[in-house]
Amino acid sequence: MPTPKTGPDYHICYGDSITLTALYGGKKEDSTHVYAWHTLEDSTLTYSGATVRIAPDSTHTYVVTETAPTGCFATDTITVAVYP
Repeated sequence: MPTPKTGPDYHICYGDSITLTALYGGKKEDSTHVYAWHTLEDSTLTYSGATVRIAPDSTHTYVVTETAPTGCFATDTITVAVYP
C-alpha cells in the first residue's frame, strides 16, 4: 500500500489555522480508505478524514494513518510550527 503523503512541514502564526491533507500515494484521497490523525504529543487529540482543519496553539507533529478496506495501513507525519 502506498504511504499517504502530507507534504512539507508548515510554519504558522499563533491564532492562524491550517488545512492538512493526506493524499493516497501522494496523488488523491481514496474514498474507500479511512484516515485518522493524532499528534505525537497527545494521542488522545484525534481528527478524522483525509483533510482536517486545525488551529494549534503550539508546535505539534501530526501523524496520519491511512487504512485500506483490507486492513493494510500506512502512516506519515507532518510538523506544524506555531510562532507567537
